[in-house]
Amino acid sequence: MIFFNLYVGEISKNIKRLQNASNYVAILDVLTTFAQVAEDNKYIKPEINTNGIIEIKDGRHPVVEQMLERR
Repeated sequence: MIFFNLYVGEISKNIKRLQNASNYVAILDVLTTFAQVAEDNKYIKPEINTNGIIEIKDGRHPVVEQMLERR
């Protein structure tokens, strides 16, 4: 029981650092998952222009695409 209390005490002293580290790990997890999904599905970054015109060529909708593949 003494060791448990020591661990709890050390963790309590560093709770902010542990929370910050876990937040960064969560962010990295989400971003790497997005990157993996983009690579697996061959998604590309859109080109942004400043002329106010939206032009979509060979557009794909990820949800619709996944639903069609399941048929």
